[in-house]
Amino acid sequence: MTEAQKWTEKWTVQGVWYRMLSTLDRYQKRVKRSTITGYVKVLADSRGITRASMGIFTGVRAELYFKGEWKSVSFDAINELAEKGTDIIFIEKQGITEVLTEYADKWGIAMVNTRGYLTEYGNDLMNAAMKSGANVVIMTDYDLSGINIASLTPSEIPWIGIDQRSLDYFGINRDSMDIAVKATNKKLLKTVEKKVSRDSRFSKADIEFLSNQRVEIDAVLAKVGGERLFEYILDRLKESYPKRDYNRAIEIPTELDAEHEKSLEVINKQVEQIIDNESNQVKDELKEIEGFIDVKEKETQIKNRLKSVLANAPDYKDFRKKLNELVNTHPFFKNKDMANKEES
Repeated sequence: MTEAQKWTEKWTVQGVWYRMLSTLDRYQKRVKRSTITGYVKVLADSRGITRASMGIFTGVRAELYFKGEWKSVSFDAINELAEKGTDIIFIEKQGITEVLTEYADKWGIAMVNTRGYLTEYGNDLMNAAMKSGANVVIMTDYDLSGINIASLTPSEIPWIGIDQRSLDYFGINRDSMDIAVKATNKKLLKTVEKKVSRDSRFSKADIEFLSNQRVEIDAVLAKVGGERLFEYILDRLKESYPKRDYNRAIEIPTELDAEHEKSLEVINKQVEQIIDNESNQVKDELKEIEGFIDVKEKETQIKNRLKSVLANAPDYKDFRKKLNELVNTHPFFKNKDMANKEES
């Protein structure tokens, strides 16, 4: 077993620091967060493995995740990405999405790592997702910046924490989890105070607490683990959106691994064998082209060339003749006009 295989639980880099706090307190040591997180890379490098292979994620991507794939949130991709997942969770913090992927996969949910404030494209994606029928929520740290980030989203988008409600859900005392704010941003504090008074999503936010303390998603994740954190997310999603469109997450297969598909595989293999020599000759010709050629025009020429080889093969001629007879006579082929049209 390799070092990487020994790691089964997923963490964020910040989560490592939170897990070390109790040990540091026990030995009455004061160590900077950056020191602990820096040791993670040193440890990985010393063993010749990556942090990701250890199950520790740095969250370097500002992308949408869905069913094992990451896609960049760019202008050209917004409409495509808006169709992903029954629900789309926008998460402020780096690395959290990577930790939760296996749970999101199970339930057909997409996640977006915003890496802080939503970009213009992030906002466009959020709006497009709502219009397309996705259930959209946002999750941030329980701090002034987190509330401000969430407040910039449309008011109909639920803010699912971290907040006092989520802490109560896990039975967590916020005083045991809070991190002191080095210097309160008075301008941000005033901005958030106004938004809390106007936006019902933040009506229970404790401004006095947030003026000098905060609770990060990483801290809660480190305390309860990814599975339990996602259970909470599911509960909040179900509460906000009782129903969801699973056409957004489940692809209805067109290939059923039926007997006829096996026959098609055999046919395709036979065709590949017939044109194999000509295909190899074409590859050799393409290796050293002098200057430039029109790619689309050349592809059309190659296709016609290979079709000619196939059409003149004796075995294929006989097979094609019998296949046409079957299509024209067997009751399975009810739409013979379509079959004949495709053949022609």
